Amino acid sequence: MERRERLSPFQTVRLSFVFLMKIFEDQGKFIPFRSRAYQMYFGEAAPTAFDLETLGLSSRRDPIILSGFLEEKNGTYHAVQFFAETPEQEEHLIRKTLSFLNTQSFLLTFNGRSFDIPFFKARAAKYGLSEEAEQAFRHIYHLDLYQIIRSYSPLAEVMSSLSQKSVEKLLGIDHLRKDRIDGGESIREYESYLEKPTEEAERTILLHNHDDILQLTRLLPILKRARLHDAMQKLGFPKGPFIVQNIAVLQGALEVRLSGKTGLKEYIAFPSADVPYHLISSASKNLAEIRFPLEKFKTGVQILDAEGILGSENIPGEFHHFPGFRSGYLIIKKEDTSLSLELNAFVLAFLKNITWLSESGK
Repeated sequence: MERRERLSPFQTVRLSFVFLMKIFEDQGKFIPFRSRAYQMYFGEAAPTAFDLETLGLSSRRDPIILSGFLEEKNGTYHAVQFFAETPEQEEHLIRKTLSFLNTQSFLLTFNGRSFDIPFFKARAAKYGLSEEAEQAFRHIYHLDLYQIIRSYSPLAEVMSSLSQKSVEKLLGIDHLRKDRIDGGESIREYESYLEKPTEEAERTILLHNHDDILQLTRLLPILKRARLHDAMQKLGFPKGPFIVQNIAVLQGALEVRLSGKTGLKEYIAFPSADVPYHLISSASKNLAEIRFPLEKFKTGVQILDAEGILGSENIPGEFHHFPGFRSGYLIIKKEDTSLSLELNAFVLAFLKNITWLSESGK
C-alpha cells in the first residue's frame, strides 16, 4: 500500500508501508561542495550522508528506530528514511538499510566510525545478519567528519564542544536547521509515540534525523579548515576500484594498505627490476599490502624513486610543482614529518595503473 502526503516541514514525501515499517522520501535543491583538495581524493563524487536514531547508547539492549540517508546529485538532494513504528520492527528496518547500503560506495557520517557503524553491525548480528553487514560496509568508503575535525583540525583546540550542532553554528548554517530537539529528546518523543502514536510526534522524530543528514552534507566546507592531506594519509581514500586504508612511512619503506570495492585478486610480487616493489594481495580477506623501497638522501630525509616505479610517461604533471620532486625522485619524509600531499599523490598515480588487481578489472 502506498500513498503520497505533504508533511511539513518536508517537501513532497512518499510514504510506503513495508512489513508495517514506514519509508519516507524527500527531495530538494542543494549546493554541492567542491575544492581542489577535495577533488584530488574524491573527484566529482558526492557522498551519501548516513545517520541512525537509537533508543540509547548500548548496542546490546537499545534498538535502532530510524535510519536516514541523503544523496546529492546535480544540485538536488534525495533523502530516504526507514522508520520503525515499534521496536519489534527493527529487523525489517535493518534489512531495508542493508539493501540501501549495498547500492552505496561513499558514505558521510558524523562520528559514524565510533558509533553509527559499529552500533548497526552489532544490532544486525542480533538477527543473524552479521556477515551481511560486514559485507555491506566492506566495499564502502567512509568519510567521518567528526574524526577529521577532532584529529586534524585546529578547531578541536578552540571549540568547547565538537558536536554536529556546534560545528553548524561555527559555519553559520545553524539557522537552516528546522529541528529543535536533541538525541535525548528524540528518545523521549519516541517513547511517548509508542504509548500514543501521533503524526506530530512522528514528524518531530523524522525531522530530527532528516536535518542531521541534510546539515551533515552542508558541513563539508569544514574540510578547508583541516589538514586534509594528513587525514587522508592516515584514514585513507577511494581510488577507482580500490579503497586505500592507510599509508605509513616506515624505515626504508612506504607501506600502503588497501581493499577492493568489488574484491581483490590473489596475487604476490617480489621486488625485481621490472617490479620494484613488494605486493601481497589476498582474495579471501580482500586486503592488499604494497611496500615501496625508500632511499636515504641525507640524515632524516627519505626519498622515493617515483619515476622508476611509475615510469616517466606516468608521472603526473602536478609532481613538477612539488618542491621535493627532483630528477624523478620524490622526497616524502623530512626528519619526523611525512609529506602527506606528495606521498598521497604518488599512491593515487600508482593505483591508476594497477586496476587489474581488482576483481572488477576497471
